[in-house]
Amino acid sequence: MGKRALGQLPVEETIEGTWLASATRSATVDCPDMDTPGYRGVLVSLNVTAASGTGGLRVQFFWRDPASGVAQQLNNNNAPIAATGQNVHLFYPAACDAGVGIYVRWNTVLPRTWFARIQHGDGSNYTYSVGYALIR
Repeated sequence: MGKRALGQLPVEETIEGTWLASATRSATVDCPDMDTPGYRGVLVSLNVTAASGTGGLRVQFFWRDPASGVAQQLNNNNAPIAATGQNVHLFYPAACDAGVGIYVRWNTVLPRTWFARIQHGDGSNYTYSVGYALIR
């Protein structure tokens, strides 16, 4: 199979869904664990529709160690998001960091069991949703 752009993936190769429905939150939230055997990557979208503009939000990704259940962070602490808009993170092998836009790219393989944490910088209110698209 040759290389294809993400927009050209056949439907049967992706699974999309809502991880966190839109709601106003003021504290750090862990998304439920995702068990994704056979998937190599994911697009995760944080769509902020109301922001206080003070503490900001950080999207963190964690691998769940199957032996101990302990979570290990997969990405560094990216810049806080303190404004409204859509922010997309791509985890995929050989994802290049070139270009600009709403994407943050992480060049890594997606582990089988993992989760995302939306870390709040303080107790300020943010309204947001989190969606995902798993990629084979």
